[in-house]
Amino acid sequence: MMKDKKQELKQPHDATFKKLFGQTAIARDVIANNLPAEMINLLDLSTLQLIDGSFISESLKSSFSDLMFSVTFEGEEAYVALLLEHKSYPDKLTAFQVANYMINFWSKIIENGGEELPLMIPIVVYHGKSHWNYKTDMRHLIKNYETLPTTFKERLPVLKHDFINIQAQEEEDIKAYRPMTRMVVRSFKYIFDDVDELMESFLISLDELSNRATDEEIQKLVELLLLYYSAASRDFEEEKLIKKIQDLDGKGEQMMTILQERERRGIKQGLERGKSEIVKNLLQKNMSYQFISETTGFPIEKVKEIKKEMK
Repeated sequence: MMKDKKQELKQPHDATFKKLFGQTAIARDVIANNLPAEMINLLDLSTLQLIDGSFISESLKSSFSDLMFSVTFEGEEAYVALLLEHKSYPDKLTAFQVANYMINFWSKIIENGGEELPLMIPIVVYHGKSHWNYKTDMRHLIKNYETLPTTFKERLPVLKHDFINIQAQEEEDIKAYRPMTRMVVRSFKYIFDDVDELMESFLISLDELSNRATDEEIQKLVELLLLYYSAASRDFEEEKLIKKIQDLDGKGEQMMTILQERERRGIKQGLERGKSEIVKNLLQKNMSYQFISETTGFPIEKVKEIKKEMK
């Protein structure tokens, strides 16, 4: 089961970013704690909604993953884009690439009959290890921009982006988030660090999340993050995490319960897949629905669904 899921997670940072930051509550928390207060006060973040689809052009796919959200600004529809920086090193041309992304998005608005351009706020999310010291305004890529006469500066387009450097966020910054967001942010912050530090941050986050979310919500988050750790950190081993939990002397009881439930569901899903194959084999032999149901324990309606899938 785990191997199959790892195959699905060929680009673990991008896939996990989209699944977690794509959750409205987490995205709202991240946006609210990273945009300037004067902007947040004008955006109605209670209206924040994820828009299906990506607005990344083919030329930018090697640079970003994107999540686009609609939000109300002074009664009008506006947009906030979270752009995960793909590269593990700072890229001076990021401001130009973001500007390109904005133009691509607005071009689609025009192509669909729009005659006005909506407000758009792009936010680059970076979690690489290298220090980032590049400007977030595309005009600074113009040679000798600072010394240009004002008349020329006035004619250059202002295309800027906001910037979240997860690696640079300290614990004081992270604790401003809600517990579930803390767990997500710490995971991206420590994924390139020593595996023990990654696991310690995971356990701290889980303790903070206890009694703040439902067991189902915690299980889903834990399952996704453990899969992310396994795919993105070469040194991560779930057995080491279990050993750390056992060393907590009873304090890790909830985590052990979650892991056990995760394993139980994995076994159950494996058995279900095995039964499905048996059903297909029996259907190919033209056995009756009643016989197949009695043999596998699957309801007749489920057997009929599998028959339709085979067609």
